[in-house]
Amino acid sequence: MDDKEKQIIKDLCKKFIDRNYSESDVVSFLIMLRRHAKGIRSITELGDFIAHRDKEKGGVKDYLEKTKNVLDNLGQINTTLVIKEVFTFKEFRNGINRILQNNSISKLDDTIINDLMLFSMSIIQETTIRNKESDKLGILKFSISEAKIILLGEFEIENNNRKVKCSVPVLEVNNRYINMNKMDKFDTPISFNKVIKVEAVSGEIKII
Repeated sequence: MDDKEKQIIKDLCKKFIDRNYSESDVVSFLIMLRRHAKGIRSITELGDFIAHRDKEKGGVKDYLEKTKNVLDNLGQINTTLVIKEVFTFKEFRNGINRILQNNSISKLDDTIINDLMLFSMSIIQETTIRNKESDKLGILKFSISEAKIILLGEFEIENNNRKVKCSVPVLEVNNRYINMNKMDKFDTPISFNKVIKVEAVSGEIKII
């Protein structure tokens, strides 16, 4: 990382710490970090996804494609389906801080990283995921529960000649932003019916 890159990254980190920034700042941050993220899957994949929204889907596409295939063929194939995020908060945090510390920049604490992951989820919401044949696999939806804010991959499967809507978690963070009660005993998330924007203004995170 050259001196100018370090200057820009440090300025962005100060904005993040002060909680006074926009989604476009997070886009710039992740795209700059991905150049220095060799071997750090969470940052390379997310940075590529953001930079090439219509082309690069990486692990997100693979995860939705595999999940949809298994659910489409329930009872017909012998396989174990693992439902979990494409990468975890811990992987995202460790990836960012490893790059920062490798370049003599102070690491960010968990609260700031939680904010950045929330912003990242907002940035890639509503992306349509397609397979190699350009057929639609699903769409990424911003959703919320009492405990978590979740980026869901929503898609349809065939079940007894009927189309059934399914959703699986793609990314998730702790909900430190909106107070709400559980919808049911499972704390099932609710998808927003509009495009969400996240802002950090005067020390406060706003979901609008």
